[in-house]
Amino acid sequence: MPSRANGRLSGKALTLAVTLAVCMPRAGAQVIGNNVCLAGFFSETNLSFPASTPASGKYRLGGGIRAGFELMGLPDSSWLFAMAGDYDSLPSTSTSNQNTLLLGGELRASYAFVMAGTMDLAPFLGLAIDKDVVSGDIAVVPSVGCSFDLHLGSWSYVSLIPQFAYPIGVAANPCFGLGLGFKQLLAWDNGRPRLTPQKIAAPSSAPQATLTPSPALFSPDGEEGGERLDIGIRIENDPLPSSWELVVNDPYQHRFASWNGKGAPPADIVWDGKSTSGELVNSASDYSLVLSLVDASGATIVAKASVITDVLVIRDGDRYRIRIPSIIFPANSAQLSQESGEEFMKQNIQVLSRLVQILQRFHGYRITIEGNANLVNWDDPTMATAEDRAVLMPLSLQRAQAVKDALVRLGISAERIRVVGRGGQNPLVPFGDKENNWKNRRVEVLLDR
Repeated sequence: MPSRANGRLSGKALTLAVTLAVCMPRAGAQVIGNNVCLAGFFSETNLSFPASTPASGKYRLGGGIRAGFELMGLPDSSWLFAMAGDYDSLPSTSTSNQNTLLLGGELRASYAFVMAGTMDLAPFLGLAIDKDVVSGDIAVVPSVGCSFDLHLGSWSYVSLIPQFAYPIGVAANPCFGLGLGFKQLLAWDNGRPRLTPQKIAAPSSAPQATLTPSPALFSPDGEEGGERLDIGIRIENDPLPSSWELVVNDPYQHRFASWNGKGAPPADIVWDGKSTSGELVNSASDYSLVLSLVDASGATIVAKASVITDVLVIRDGDRYRIRIPSIIFPANSAQLSQESGEEFMKQNIQVLSRLVQILQRFHGYRITIEGNANLVNWDDPTMATAEDRAVLMPLSLQRAQAVKDALVRLGISAERIRVVGRGGQNPLVPFGDKENNWKNRRVEVLLDR
């Protein structure tokens, strides 16, 4: 029978393991697929039984706890690597009634096999370097075992862990153990956190999808009867999906608009260029379409396509407004040419050339170019005022002037154009909105009679 001390240790270990798992942040996905890297925290507790007869002749249970960090994927790999701190109470080889107490760290390597449903099987090898809390002796504890991991509906798992450990260098018995563990991981897909469940289905049995957006250059003006984007959806192979979702992501891969339903998606979806909240797309920007199809087994197939928006001319009372966040400047610079990088320079040339074509259609209009910037110290009124006056106002004016100079070189009369620096005076979204405050860094072109 285990002693009361061992019972208290096991109870505390279980409480700590559960607490660590519950307190970890939720990530929001489920099953790993190709090109995915998982990383996060885990905790576990275990009870152990001596593998040989103790010198005392009495069988005593041991126990332990572990908490650490696990990495899986790397990506395109099923290898898992874990590093943990451990605290173990192992049955002693001496005649003492006390267990051997070990404190230290452990490294593990394992390989995950995806089983049916939401179960993974991961055999592992471990090596712990521990210190005997009482004697101070150093122990080397190799171990072998297997983790049965059950997915819980997010990147979280509960694990059942049978294992065998062989302590070397201290008076402790080799032990068979049975552990209960919890893991909370976050997934990265191609360098970005993945928040959506994706279990990859076998190509031979999965539905295949193709997205065909039209027109290639999308130019909604936000008014009734304006241009619409026709998103053609083609599904091949049986069985048909049981549910679907189509998402439009903005240039920074934030969800902008979406549709979903049961069964197969419609053959065409018509989009007016507005977000779920009614915001219109930005000029000269790349938006991505992501279609997810889920079949009856829970597997997900994804199809993707890109949408490029035109330079949009929006009526604003008695004038027209062209809002362009896609003209790229280096940080704290008003350079539009080589200094901004080859890729950015190419994009700037394309956007400015298209802007010239549009401005030539409005030959009877005066042109005002406004530079707008994003406050960094927005949460401190004194610092925000100083930043806006000393940095953002002159910088936004210089950037507006750089756009004017580029337009003049491309054929627009300099007499038609005036420039204004607005700094951080006219934000489109709150400066503290980290997902969307990129929209505040923009150039606006106003057309007046």
